[in-house]
Amino acid sequence: MTEPSETTASGDEPMREILETLLADDEDITARAVARLHPTIKVASSISGQGEDERQGNRSLRSGRPYSPGCQGKVAMGATERKNSSGRPVRADPARRGCHGLASCHRCNRQPSYEIDHRAFNVRASLGLVEAPVGVRPQEAISAADSACRQAKLDGNGRIVVYGNGPPMFEERARQMGLLKQFSGDRPPSGLYLEMQPIMSMTTPYDALDFEVLLRMRGADGVAIPPAKAIMAAETNGTISALDKWVMETTLTWISKNRSRLSRTRFVSVNVSAASLNDERFVKEVGVLFRRFRQVVPLLCIEITEGVALHDLANTRRLISSVQRLGAKVALDEFGAGYTSFPYLRDLPADALKIDGEFVKNISGSHANAAIAEAIIGLARNLGMQSIAEWVEDAPTLEILQTMGVDHVQGFAVARPQAPEVILAATSAADFITDPLILVMIGPRTAAILTDDDSLPSLH
Repeated sequence: MTEPSETTASGDEPMREILETLLADDEDITARAVARLHPTIKVASSISGQGEDERQGNRSLRSGRPYSPGCQGKVAMGATERKNSSGRPVRADPARRGCHGLASCHRCNRQPSYEIDHRAFNVRASLGLVEAPVGVRPQEAISAADSACRQAKLDGNGRIVVYGNGPPMFEERARQMGLLKQFSGDRPPSGLYLEMQPIMSMTTPYDALDFEVLLRMRGADGVAIPPAKAIMAAETNGTISALDKWVMETTLTWISKNRSRLSRTRFVSVNVSAASLNDERFVKEVGVLFRRFRQVVPLLCIEITEGVALHDLANTRRLISSVQRLGAKVALDEFGAGYTSFPYLRDLPADALKIDGEFVKNISGSHANAAIAEAIIGLARNLGMQSIAEWVEDAPTLEILQTMGVDHVQGFAVARPQAPEVILAATSAADFITDPLILVMIGPRTAAILTDDDSLPSLH
């Protein structure tokens, strides 16, 4: 999936038809805003494909010709936001007609498959529309429209997002731009810190203190910034690998410093982004870190999203092998989310499968979710891997997973993310449980706490 590409309205026949449709209703404030920005309005598009497909797609888009690889061509849009910042409804009819106009333009030229240099493509588009207040600079309005378009892209299925008029919307955009600027340097910005969420063993809940490391950030005013926004800013600016390295190095340093207080910890999970996995410099730097912290690397479990792992199987195999040679473990995260392929899994020597939370959170109310979760647990067991269920929110969910034989659970039913010093004060993941039903479920603390690392079962 490419980053949104941009083109001006002038000379773009499909865009001209949209503008004409919007401007037909000059009573609508949104249409008037578009009219004011007509000379410079930008369109961002969500383009399927990668590599050469993306370059061909961008070339096609600039010429006003629709495309995208591998599936039938269509334009699918729908207005979403319907109120402005003051709660006043924003009429989306012109935007909807604009969608139909673009779709009509596409249908006029559509072929069963659109070809460029003997390669088949089709198109999906995402549109951001803003209701600009009087006096706003065109650059600010375009920036806000770009933000709306990115949100439409994240929502998927070629949607339109309409941002209503009002200072809060532009203030939010200013905050986003400020965050992007913070991630524009060679080093991660100040304000970063780590939290840790316990992961409970279902076989030895009182004897193990395992957890996942989570990135957090505070702004200059001390207010917490949503992690997803910080990560998106780093991805947008191309500094996500530096951020991943910071998390890895900070985690290893912390483990090394507190190793004597983590005698019951068998694994510490750390996520690595797709961009970092494909960054040769990052992989080499992590290798240097692992050799520097070789005494504690065996506690580390690198979480790789399943879709990323299967995207480049050969590279993933090499990465897993090198990580495991240095002593760390590997878990396939969000397993079952979309690209699951059992033949591929046979060739990936991962240590654990982490069931995608979407299958776990409604497991008590969905027979399909329960069946999928149970199949993944059985698959992990038969392949000699451990199973981890995330997003475990309540006692009924935990009880079902316990019956299925899951190895580890993570979620608010066990504990919310904790500060590192709180983790160090605990003796096990079960120490954080407050729900009496779950305490009954896992049984009393009957055995003495183990202190010998080797006496604890491994994640392998």
